[in-house]
Amino acid sequence: MGKKTGKGKIVQSDTEYYDGEVVDGVPNGKGIQIRNDEVQEGYFANGSLEGEGKITINSDFVFQGTFTKGLLEGKGEMHSIKTQRSYQGMYLNGKEHGKGVSISIEGEKYEGDFADGKRHGLGIFTE
Repeated sequence: MGKKTGKGKIVQSDTEYYDGEVVDGVPNGKGIQIRNDEVQEGYFANGSLEGEGKITINSDFVFQGTFTKGLLEGKGEMHSIKTQRSYQGMYLNGKEHGKGVSISIEGEKYEGDFADGKRHGLGIFTE
């Protein structure tokens, strides 16, 4: 008997499952995947977010944008509900990289270059 293709639910445990389109028993297409405190929503390819999607971690951090193999790649944004920190800009391998804007809870704003998830190079910092 072959693996399921079409709309379905793949259950790993009480806190880990996928609900959406599957091909040969693997998430492929539109769906939602829950892994403990992480919720992934969007389009999946071979089990990973691919294309437009959203990840919410611990009901706090929300990452939204374009994903490649489950990581933000290209234009995206992050918001933290608890710390009120936000970032909008470019990502590479899931990290802030390239041009972007970061705003802290204190209202401090940095607009400029990022590399490997950190402020880097030229930018404007305002309070």
